[in-house]
Amino acid sequence: MKFDFSNIIKTMDSTQTEASYEKIDKSFIIQGCAGSGKTAILLHRPSYLAYNNPDYAWSRVALVTPNEEFVDYVRNLFGELELKDNNIQLYSLEKYYASIIEKYDHELSFKIAESNSEKNKSGVIFKVDEITVNPNEGDLPAEYLERIYAPSFFNIIQNDFKKYAAEIESKKQDIAAEIHQLSTLQKTTTDDWIIKISKLADKARALGVNKAVAEKYKTKSNANYIEKTIDYKSFQYVTKTLIGERIQRLRDEFKIANLGHNEFYRHDLYLLMLALSEVNGPLGEKCGNKALYIDEGQDISPTEYKLIKKINNNPVFNIYGDIDQNLTPWRGLSSWDDIKDLGIEEIKKFDIDYRNTKQICDYISKALKMDIQSPLEGKFEVEKLTTEELFENMTKYPEKAIVVMVVSDKESEFAKKVMEIRPNSEIITPAESKGFEYPKLFVNPEGMTHNEKYVAMTRALYYLTVIKD
Repeated sequence: MKFDFSNIIKTMDSTQTEASYEKIDKSFIIQGCAGSGKTAILLHRPSYLAYNNPDYAWSRVALVTPNEEFVDYVRNLFGELELKDNNIQLYSLEKYYASIIEKYDHELSFKIAESNSEKNKSGVIFKVDEITVNPNEGDLPAEYLERIYAPSFFNIIQNDFKKYAAEIESKKQDIAAEIHQLSTLQKTTTDDWIIKISKLADKARALGVNKAVAEKYKTKSNANYIEKTIDYKSFQYVTKTLIGERIQRLRDEFKIANLGHNEFYRHDLYLLMLALSEVNGPLGEKCGNKALYIDEGQDISPTEYKLIKKINNNPVFNIYGDIDQNLTPWRGLSSWDDIKDLGIEEIKKFDIDYRNTKQICDYISKALKMDIQSPLEGKFEVEKLTTEELFENMTKYPEKAIVVMVVSDKESEFAKKVMEIRPNSEIITPAESKGFEYPKLFVNPEGMTHNEKYVAMTRALYYLTVIKD
């Protein structure tokens, strides 16, 4: 999906423009059908606000998108958007989560780098130092993922690490008392001093302190140094406790094989953020986000939103999405009411599709019992073919013509038959079609959910063929 930003601005209607110009500290949701201009508002709003509010803390604003492809595209647009000098943060969701973990663990100093050699069908596998993040969760059992993102599991992790944080605070006070006692002694290299320092280092290690750091305590004779450098909230300890115990027990229950060494799923990052935030508290004003502009917001779970709000201490939310385009029932929203606690002031609804023809929108509205309007009068009605008719017609298409077919299962007999007849065909799932547009598109809705049918059919710009047996 590519956008000519200058043309987008010229073609925006009054309601889209008004949404772009909303006051800078207003939290709202843009609920828009496919082709309704959500992306236009998402891109135009920060550009307009940055121009009119140059002194705003733009370095604390994050624009979060669903994938790296769109991140790269928007980054290339920053010049045209006049955002190059504003330091707005731009992330995919996984990288946003990794950036938060980095802020909580300065010693680990996360640096995110692309892996040039590793990719999977659902997205880029990228690396955070030596930690690999795999965004593909679709192959995991749906029930497992539902449990992971459920409020009940959120509460379990939250309570676990609240207790841990209380224990840490108690031990920290004990160590502080011992440091005070040591500070009254003569700072020499006597055996008594060395023994006391060594014991203190062992206590620090018991709190999860890196071994190499703890060993330094044995050679430093300044008690204040110990007090300043004790890392009692280490990422390594929280990771070991969370991944190695709580999540591992759940994975064992569902017989899910472990990932490779230091390899995480997206939900691992989400739960690590939760654990670290319980131990460390919200990010301070210098580190937390003041505002978040979130694209495809329907794909983020209520518990994830709750955590993002807590970590950033009640930021401004501008959320763009379409409930009917959530393709991950184990994660995401069934209604915008699921996140009413974010401080949302208004839900703005956009039901006019400026991308698909009236004929396509009318067909979708009738077939899926929706109400989508389009002002674009097309030349073609939606074509409805049986499987037999489709296969017969495919043999008559020009030899170089590429058939783009959306199916629920790429390994189905239907998909294999399409490839047998037209080896140059492109077979994709609804999830893979998301974000793309095709002048001519074939859709076999068999096995698709309501939302998958909606996403698949709205990828067709002018000519849509639906398989109807």
